[in-house]
Amino acid sequence: MYLVPLYDLMNKVYVDAVVQPMRKRNEFAALYQLIDRHTPCGGTVPVFIADRGFHAYNVFAHAIENRAFFVIRATDTKMKRLLGCDTPKQEAFDVKVTRYLTRSHSKKKYLHPELASQYRNICQKVSFDYFPAQGYGEYEISLRVLRFPIGNGTYENLITNLPENEFHVEEIKEIYRLRWGIETSFCTLKHTIAAVNFHAKNRQMITHEIWARLILFNLPLQLTARPCGGNSLVHIPLSCLLIFHRQQEAIVRPG
Repeated sequence: MYLVPLYDLMNKVYVDAVVQPMRKRNEFAALYQLIDRHTPCGGTVPVFIADRGFHAYNVFAHAIENRAFFVIRATDTKMKRLLGCDTPKQEAFDVKVTRYLTRSHSKKKYLHPELASQYRNICQKVSFDYFPAQGYGEYEISLRVLRFPIGNGTYENLITNLPENEFHVEEIKEIYRLRWGIETSFCTLKHTIAAVNFHAKNRQMITHEIWARLILFNLPLQLTARPCGGNSLVHIPLSCLLIFHRQQEAIVRPG
C-alpha cells in the first residue's frame, strides 16, 4: 500500500491521507484529492507545501481553484521550461509570469496569438482538470517563480502563488523550510509507531491499520494538552516516545 498524507505543520498532526494500492499509486491524483477535500479553519487560507516531485500545472490549478496558496520546489530543468524566454539572466530572481495552457499545437487556434511565447502545451496523456468545456480550451495561470542561493554555489527554485506585496523572499524561504517537519513526522510514523509493519494481509485491513497509526500519531497532541481558560490549550512537554510506548501497551494489553 502507498500512503500520501496531508500534514498540518503548525499543529503537528495528520489531517488527511490517501491510501493507494502500490501498483496503482499516483501521487498527483492523491494530492488533487487532498487539496479538493481540504476544509480550512474559519478565516484561514491554507498553504500547501510540496517537494519537486509534485511540480505540475494541474496541482497549481487545483490549489488556485480552491482559493489556496502553494509553495512547490522545482528542478532547474522544469523551472527553465516554465519560464522559457522569460528566464532572467541573473542567478537569483523573483519574477511573476502568466502562462496560457492548451492542448492545441496550432498557433492559429490560440486566443492570444500575439502571446505565443507564453503558451504551454499540455499533451493528451497529462491530466488537467480545468480546461473549459467549450471553445478552444485554454486556461490562464499566473505564477511566481523564485530562485535563491542556499550555499556552496547551489540554488533553490520555488514556484508559488503567494502575493509578492505580502510575502517577501525571506518569508517564503522560511515557509518552505517548515517542510522538513513532514520528514521528521514521517520518520516518527514509520519507526516509532511502526507504520511499516502490519498484522493484516488483506488490503482493506492494512488500510485500516494505516489509519489507526495516523490516529495514534495525533493522540499525543491531545494527551499533552489541557484547557487553560476559554478554548485555549497549554501543551505539557512530555516525551513523545514515552507516550507512544504507553499507547501501544494500552492497545496490546487492554485493561
